[in-house]
Amino acid sequence: MQAQPILQISNSDKNFPLISRKTSFDSKFRINGKLRIIGSFGQGITGGKYKIFIDFNNIDFDLNTIL
Repeated sequence: MQAQPILQISNSDKNFPLISRKTSFDSKFRINGKLRIIGSFGQGITGGKYKIFIDFNNIDFDLNTIL
């Protein structure tokens, strides 16, 4: 089994220990009880975009306290 890097997706200045890479996000939305995060990384040929969907199993959450 190979260890996988740990990513920190955040727009804050706070850094956590043992993080392999920190990247910012462009937007976050709450849609039907799910968190949707959209962002981009890098530039040119080494850049790309990402979308992350997290389902909290209908548990209510405060969007402003996440990320």
